[in-house]
Amino acid sequence: MSSVILCNISDAHNVIEEEKMHWIYDVLGALGVPEEVYDYKTIDEYRERMEEMGIEVILVTNGNINVYKKAWHEGPTPERCGWLPALDEHLVAQWKEPERIMKLEGKDAYYEIHLNEWSILNMRQNR
Repeated sequence: MSSVILCNISDAHNVIEEEKMHWIYDVLGALGVPEEVYDYKTIDEYRERMEEMGIEVILVTNGNINVYKKAWHEGPTPERCGWLPALDEHLVAQWKEPERIMKLEGKDAYYEIHLNEWSILNMRQNR
């Protein structure tokens, strides 16, 4: 889904970060992640809890975010059961770094921020 937000040049970074956080909370909420998971003090606690739920959030160095809902493997014994590694077919949401387009109107300058994200949540709502 793509949308456009207008903002002051000085506010662009904060606006993008806020939109990104709303998006990730919506996606994780749709996947059934309880809100208390967001409050963990360390990234290790957060990742451990997400691993227990079979969810993997990958932050890419270019600013993109990939969210995977991994598949459970039911083995013959409890030791052989577990979440399979995240694969492309497990990708359920993706945030791409927004494009910033500077606009000038007279003496005023602002950004058009083009958000580019999708999730299974968007796809279900659009049907």
